[in-house]
Amino acid sequence: MIDGLGMRADGLAFELPGLTSNPFSAIPLEGDKSDLYVGRLDIRRRIAQYIKFRSTRRILMVGDLGSGRTSLLRCAVLEAPVSVHIDHISASNPHESLLQRMYSELVDYDLPTNTVELVNRMVDFSQTFTGSLPLIVIDTPNVEDSVLFVALRDVLPSLERLQAVIVVVVESKQRVNIKDSVLHSFDSVETISPLSIDEVQALIEKRIYSVSQDNFKLNLNDAKKIHEQTHGIPLEVVKFMRDAIDNSRISSYHQSEDSQAHAKAEPANGESAKLETSPNEPVLHDGKSEIIDASIPWNQRNPEIEDLGIEPSTNLFDFDLDLNGLSESQQSD
Repeated sequence: MIDGLGMRADGLAFELPGLTSNPFSAIPLEGDKSDLYVGRLDIRRRIAQYIKFRSTRRILMVGDLGSGRTSLLRCAVLEAPVSVHIDHISASNPHESLLQRMYSELVDYDLPTNTVELVNRMVDFSQTFTGSLPLIVIDTPNVEDSVLFVALRDVLPSLERLQAVIVVVVESKQRVNIKDSVLHSFDSVETISPLSIDEVQALIEKRIYSVSQDNFKLNLNDAKKIHEQTHGIPLEVVKFMRDAIDNSRISSYHQSEDSQAHAKAEPANGESAKLETSPNEPVLHDGKSEIIDASIPWNQRNPEIEDLGIEPSTNLFDFDLDLNGLSESQQSD
C-alpha cells in the first residue's frame, strides 16, 4: 500500500488516503474503465445516441493532444457492436492505405484485388447490422497533416455510403488548414474544451476512489489550484497527480532507508564501553595494576612491590657474590 492515511504528496496542500497503487496513469482509458472518464457528457451522449438509434454520422472531432479525445472515443466503443480504430496512414498511398486498414479491421483481412470491390464489400457489410451501428474512428496523431488531408479528400465520398458512425479526430491547428470542400463532408464538428474546476475535482476523486477503501473528498479550493496549474487539460491533471504521489513515495522510501542505516550504526548496550577502552591501557590479569610516574628517576622510585608478592629491598644489588665458587665450578666443567 502506498503509505497510510494522512500521506501528504509533494506539491499538494491536502492529504491523501491509503492507496493500493498510483491511479493516475497517462495511458488513455479503455472501454472497461469508462467509469473513470470525466466531462464531455454532452458529446458522449450524442455519439451514443447516433450509434443506438442508427443515425449515420460523419463527425469531425477537434481536440488537442492531452484533451482526452482518445479516451472519450475508446469509452464510446461500449455502445457499438463493432468498432474500428485507425491510428496510422501510409504516406506513399494515403487513400488506399486508409481504405485497406478500415476494411481489414471491419470486414476481413483478405483484401479484394481492387479499390472499387473493396468499398462495395465494406458498404454491404455495414448494412448487415440491424441493431446499433458500428463505430469507425480515424485518429492519427503521428501522421503528417498533408497525408491526412489527402486521405480524407479521397476517402470521404466512399465513407458517405457506409452505414456507420464515423469520427475523424484532428487538432485545433489542423482544423484551420482543412479545406472547405472537405469540411462540408462532415455532418457536425465537436470541439473538446478543457475541464472545469468541478470536473477536475471529480477526476481526482474518481481516480483515488478506484484504489482506496477510504472516503476521499477534494476541497474545491484545492481543485481550483490544480486547475490553475494544469489549465484544465486532463493529461496535465493526471501527470501532476501521478508525479506528486510517486515523488512522495520515493521520498518516504529514502527516509526509511536512512533511518534503518542510522539505527544500525548506533552501538548496542554494553558495546560502547568496549569501544572506549584504549588498546594502550594495561590489561589486568589478576585484578591489580601498577601506575608508574615516568617523571621520577628510576633510582628514586619506591613502588609498592609488596603488592606484587616481592619482599622489599633498599638496594637492588644487595646480595653476596661468591667469585671463588664460580672459578672452581668453571675449572670442574
